Amino acid sequence: YWMMDGIAMEDSFRVFALRLETGSGGAFNFALVGVSIISFQLDESDSIQIHRQVDTPLYYKNEEEGWEIVLGQAIMPMTERSGTPDADGYIYVYGPKSSSGPKELVAARVLPENLMDFTAWRYWDGEEWGVDIETCAPITNNISQEFSVSPIGDGQFLAVFQTGSNVAIRLGESPVGPFGVLQNIYDCPEVLQDPDIFVYNAKAHPHLSENDQLLISYNVNTFDFWDHFSNAGIYRPRFISMILPGGPAVVYDEIYDIPEQYVLEQNYPNPFNPSTIINYELPITNKVELSIYNLMGQKVHSLVSGIQQAGYHQVEWDATGFSSGVYFYHLQAGGVHEVRKMVLLK
Repeated sequence: YWMMDGIAMEDSFRVFALRLETGSGGAFNFALVGVSIISFQLDESDSIQIHRQVDTPLYYKNEEEGWEIVLGQAIMPMTERSGTPDADGYIYVYGPKSSSGPKELVAARVLPENLMDFTAWRYWDGEEWGVDIETCAPITNNISQEFSVSPIGDGQFLAVFQTGSNVAIRLGESPVGPFGVLQNIYDCPEVLQDPDIFVYNAKAHPHLSENDQLLISYNVNTFDFWDHFSNAGIYRPRFISMILPGGPAVVYDEIYDIPEQYVLEQNYPNPFNPSTIINYELPITNKVELSIYNLMGQKVHSLVSGIQQAGYHQVEWDATGFSSGVYFYHLQAGGVHEVRKMVLLK
């Protein structure tokens, strides 16, 4: 199973799940065979005591034309109980239509009381709500396997997804669009660390967000299994927040405090023997060169050379083997050059 989205209804949870079997090869060796809804309740200790699985008709594959539809990757309740503005009473359920090209967004809807009655589901065919899943028409394209669609007020809806190494959005005029131009709102810096690292499945979490923000997550992993041992933190979600009132492209990092400008701080201790610490700040991910020069202007040592993420950085210079005297350390990044002086006393 690959868990998709879910919804709380009365005293039960309903989770949509992809059913997978061992595939015939490829990077992940999984074959999609269906969509199930797993229902469960919690007892007084918040433990799952009652659960059941129902296989659904929410997966459709057209073998002849080479495409398939999955529904359940994103759920948007437009009900009064959910607190959604301009509620129409329906639960909207979205998914990707996949083929050889970019994934496309498709939609269905159902009244809450009919969620488990699949004869009552209706599918958007581009003009109206039909009864056949295979008639689902693409609403927009270039989405990721997982994504979200959220109401943001003023009759607008925001689709959040991943494309390439970016978190992207599209604004829609209704739950089924039309959705506007694709906007990349965040360049995921993790991919610059290693060519095997990739990002995937960005989506928003409105139920965890502040009133004027939208909390967004994206996932990071690597194609090289052994990277998980050398970089144990690589396989986990990251979080950013998008500020809504000032326009949807205003984004800041939820976890890391990002500096506003390039800063090269004075080393400490200074004077030093034999080692010293150098701190510097990067407002954006960039190629960085941090080098040591002598009084003659000759480069005598390279401390940093390569791509580094935005943030606060620290490096130590062990000057064992170098003569006493005055040295300069030079930071070059993003067209900025900063130089400071330090003294080695032995």
